[in-house]
Amino acid sequence: MKIAVRSFRGIERVDVEAGPVAFFAGRNHTGKSSICLAVASALTGMAIPYVRPGKDGRPMSLFTKAQAGAMVRGGTDSGSVTVAIGESSVGMKWPSGEATSVGDKPPHSSVYATGLINAPDLDDKTRAMYLADVLGTLPTLADLAAALKEIYPGEQIEKIWKKIETDGWDNAAKEIREHGARLKGQWEAATNERYGATKGAGWIPAGWNEQLAGSSVDALEVEVSKAKHNLEAMIAGAATGEAEVAHLKQSVAGGENLPDLSADIKKAQKEFEDAEQARNILPPLVKDQETCACPHCTKDVAVVQTRNGYELHVPATKIGKAEHDKRSKALGAAIAVISHKRSVLDDLKTRESRNTAMRQLAAEAQKKLDEITAKAAKRPSETVINEAREAVRIAEEQLRIFKAKFTAEHLHASVERNQIVIDALAPEGLRKAKLTGALSGFNDALETLTNTADYKRVTIDEDMNIRMAGRLYALLSASEQYRARAVLQTALAIKDGSDIVILDGADILDVDGRNGLFSLIAGVAQDSTIQFIVGMTINRQDQVPDLSGMELGAAFWIENGVVS
Repeated sequence: MKIAVRSFRGIERVDVEAGPVAFFAGRNHTGKSSICLAVASALTGMAIPYVRPGKDGRPMSLFTKAQAGAMVRGGTDSGSVTVAIGESSVGMKWPSGEATSVGDKPPHSSVYATGLINAPDLDDKTRAMYLADVLGTLPTLADLAAALKEIYPGEQIEKIWKKIETDGWDNAAKEIREHGARLKGQWEAATNERYGATKGAGWIPAGWNEQLAGSSVDALEVEVSKAKHNLEAMIAGAATGEAEVAHLKQSVAGGENLPDLSADIKKAQKEFEDAEQARNILPPLVKDQETCACPHCTKDVAVVQTRNGYELHVPATKIGKAEHDKRSKALGAAIAVISHKRSVLDDLKTRESRNTAMRQLAAEAQKKLDEITAKAAKRPSETVINEAREAVRIAEEQLRIFKAKFTAEHLHASVERNQIVIDALAPEGLRKAKLTGALSGFNDALETLTNTADYKRVTIDEDMNIRMAGRLYALLSASEQYRARAVLQTALAIKDGSDIVILDGADILDVDGRNGLFSLIAGVAQDSTIQFIVGMTINRQDQVPDLSGMELGAAFWIENGVVS
């Protein structure tokens, strides 16, 4: 890797190339940490490499980008850093805070691999969230599906998963528990008893019999429908019979003693015809007539409208007004007589038609009365109707009992399925199972690293506590904590795909500790492409170890902000 730094904090100029280790040594306040921070800034893309962990373990800057000018070395206007591995590189410019990137695979590292945030320094909850994320200990949709596939279809499992993604595992589990409580309440409402797992599995309602065991809701509903239909038919038959008999008797009575009007109709018909004949023999009314020549004899003729149509008449002899009025009065009287006679005749015909219909209706009614009388003995008695009512009650009771057991069984099954989901979402469920598996593999990796460094074993327990040789991190000495951090940084860098691990402040280690650190670095460098930057306080340049002889990289002395 190549590192070039200009005017960053205490650094004036750095141009080095080394790998897999670049070791920076010098006295206090000479710029070792500035080099580490500059490289961390380029690798993480954070213009000001001073961060703190957020609630989810992700970095949050302590400063704004506008304050990036504070990173520039005093007395200069701008600073920069470039870190290159092969043909790819990343960089950062100050005071603009502009990040640069070149090549297909620009190097990068996490804030944990660069030491900007140390996993052991996180609070318990944040550390658990971060480690669970980076170690992949949170269950996936596939894990949830495997746990629930026997009780829920895929689409239902996906709904639960979306709830987990939206609300988190604990909130989702709480909502599922509340749903289970509601299901138990529904079971108690259906059975009128307190719910219990054992009781729910074997609850039988009062009145249950073995005949119901092989039935179904649909079949029992059919039986209820049949019983109701039978009862309604009986009740309707009895009620309709009485009403119909009364109506039929009324129809029969209405057809009795009706007069025969045929003779009256014949007489009225004769009188009507006589009145018409009397009108026809009256002399016609004659007014001034218009004449025309006869097409045959050429004499004057008049066209006269008669009852039979239009006729040609020899022009009538004109009459006087008195004679005309007399004839007109006689004709009016004749027409009045005809109208009256027609009215009487029509009335008689209407009455006779109605009487005929009533006689026919009465005959039909009498026939039905005879049929009803013949069937009267077969009409259901009150006892039979009461038996039909009892059959309806029994059928409805059987249906109620079956529904109660069916509903209780269904709700109990729902409670049990819901409990499986609760168990899966609980901290002791899928998450713990997945965590146990992931931690086992990660602790194996930590053990490999500690064995390589000849350090005491570093582990992470199921509660996400970091331990060394079984002791909690907080109880370790400062040098032990550094060893644990170095091992964790390296392991997490391998896990999260970081390219460079930065280990500053290694001077806290004694000779054995330092030798172990370089053994660790050498082992990792041999098995991976990860590279290291190590900063250490050393009082004299002649005390700087020669890494080239160990084929680990190169060591550099830094003084007054310049590397040599």
